[in-house]
Order: sequence, then C-alpha cells, then structure tokens
Amino acid sequence: MEKGISTLQLERFDISHERGFLPKEDPAYRFESLELAELRYLEFLGNNIPEMLSNHTLRKTLRNLEPLPIEVLERLPYREKVMAARIYAFLTSAYVHQLEEEKVNSIPRGLAIPFNYLSKALGRKYPILSYDLYALNNWKRKDKSSRIEVENLETIQNFVRLEDEPWFILIHVEIEAEAGPAIASIVTLQDAVAKKDFELLKYALDNMHDSLAEMIETLRRMPEHNNPNLYAFTFRPYIQMFQNVKYEGVNEYSYGPTFRGETGAQSSVIPSLDAALGIKHQKTDLTDYVTDMRNYMPKKHREFIEVVEANEKSKPIREFLMKEGGVGAIRRYNDVLDKLVEFRQKHLEFAVLYIFSKVKDTLGTGGTPFMKWLAQLRDETLAHKINV
Repeated sequence: MEKGISTLQLERFDISHERGFLPKEDPAYRFESLELAELRYLEFLGNNIPEMLSNHTLRKTLRNLEPLPIEVLERLPYREKVMAARIYAFLTSAYVHQLEEEKVNSIPRGLAIPFNYLSKALGRKYPILSYDLYALNNWKRKDKSSRIEVENLETIQNFVRLEDEPWFILIHVEIEAEAGPAIASIVTLQDAVAKKDFELLKYALDNMHDSLAEMIETLRRMPEHNNPNLYAFTFRPYIQMFQNVKYEGVNEYSYGPTFRGETGAQSSVIPSLDAALGIKHQKTDLTDYVTDMRNYMPKKHREFIEVVEANEKSKPIREFLMKEGGVGAIRRYNDVLDKLVEFRQKHLEFAVLYIFSKVKDTLGTGGTPFMKWLAQLRDETLAHKINV
C-alpha cells in the first residue's frame, strides 16, 4: 500500500458490508437488562406518544416527569442506551412541537437532563432527534431470519398512528441496507487507486453502481404508502429544528441553543460516496449546511467520512483516471456519477411533492433552503463526469 492511503477497516467505524451504516445488531425495543419501574415507565411513555399528542396530555405528563438517575442510565448496555436516547429524543421533539398548542421555549428537566447525558455517552454532539435515532436505530424485523426490507420491517417509535410515518422511515432504512455494498466498495476503490489496479477499480465501481441502482428503486417507492398531505401536516412538524430552546437543568444549554432538525441529509451514505468519488462542491452557505450536517451523524460515521476524504486527497481518483485510466474505467466512473445524479434528482422531485408544494416555509427540517441546495448538489455531481 502506498504511503498516504489508510486501509479502511469497516468494523472500526461501525459499518458492515451487509448493513452499511445501520447497527450491526437490530435495535433494542425493550429494556431487558434492568427491572426498574422507572425504565418501564419510560418505555410506556415512548409507546404512547401518538395517544398523548392526540389527547393533548403529553406536555402535562412530561412536565411532571422526574429525571431518571444517571447511575441507572450508566448501567444500561449500549443497545439499551440507544433505545433510551431514542425515546427521549421522540418525547423531546413531541414536547417542543406539539401541534395545536402554544410554542414553548424550554424543555423540562425530566427530559433534558437524561437526554443530554445519553447523547454524550453515545458520542452524539447534540441532544435532539436526528437521523440516527429517527431512522438508523428505529426499526425491527418482523421475521428475524429475513432481509432488512420495508415489507419485513416496522418502526419502534412514531409520532402518529398512521402507516405513512413508518413507511417514510422504513424506506430510508432499506436504502441504508442497500447502500452497504457501495460503502464497502469505497475500501476496495481506494485500495485500487493506491495500487493502480484497474480491474479492482472497475469491480468497486460496478458494485457502487449496482448498489445505487437498488437504492433508487427503493426511493421511488416512497409515494406508495406516504401521502404528501399527511407527511407535510401530521408528522413532519415533529422533526423540525429547535430554535432558541432552553434545556432545563443543563447548564451548557440554558441559554437556548438552536439545533437542526432530523433530515435525510444527516445520513452518511451520500457524503461518503461524494468523498470517495472526488466530488467537490463549490463552497457556499449551502455547502456550509452540508458540512454542519455531519455534527448530527454518529461519531464513528463522521470519522469514516474524514478518513475517506483524507485518502482521496492523497490519491485523487479523478486525477488518476484522467492521467492513467482507460476508456472502460472512466465510463464506469461516469456511470456511477449518473446513478448518483439520478438519486439526487429523485430526492429533489420528492422534496417538491412532499414539501415545496405543501408548505410555505422554504427551509427543510434541517434548516436548509432545500430546493436550491438539492439542485446545486445534483448539478455539481453531473459536472464531475470525465470526458472520454
């Protein structure tokens, strides 16, 4: 291996060929390690969020909630820490964004203190519902011997009792699983560039292409069971950003910080592929948003992208292909970019269908001017194709 290229070990970054950025073990949906009434009540609250939102008892219930003792949370195994964080994340967003009630500017200590502790314990930067807890760790298989695909999945947490929200989440989960081979192929691709091995390079690019093709087909299924009106007005409001919201009992957030809401832009898949393929986006306010989205990704996934970027900077794939690549290798590279453009185009079309045509605000749940942003990313990806 040439100096300057780090061989990537997927396991080190909590990534697998079979599941990509999804957890290697299915997410926990019951507290099994500790038989404590407080944990059972937390589990009960998580399971009844839609009902409490519907009958407007959620805020009153959570204002009276006492913080779980930190020593109880410390004793939880990792998967159950994630489960507890997921419940607190949903409860917190439900509390802040309760529909048909007045705006609030603070989160009660019974939520704020344990959620902040768990976020830090898990390496999360901010105590808010992000993609990692809304999608990556919010599913279970109906048949544990079968694949991670939408028909075999159900969500653990929801804001509403409609099939549309689980479908929205689980389409993302299946896409993440289908991205596994593409993410694993980043390792092969960077090794191939370092070794100047064109057969290995073509193999990696073919795998990326096929993986992206599967991801696109799954993404196309979003409208099957996700009504745009229901998405826009029943559960999308609950994944919005927090603006100047105080965390009671948490000194570092007593000033009322602003955190970005849950968004697919917090997935590590496309940023990883961008980095591996040498796709550079012009620095604007929009790309600053893209960079900031990494702060909402799991720590090890952020680190993976950084290593991929460092490797690509050391041995740029486009420079290598333009200097030494044959027509076959360049065409395969361009084919992968075409698939990435297709994925981004479909994402843009759904942004119009589900958001832009329905709501007045021009910002996505992550606080980005999403229409301009998605179009820019699509166009700049296309511009990276190499002339044969």
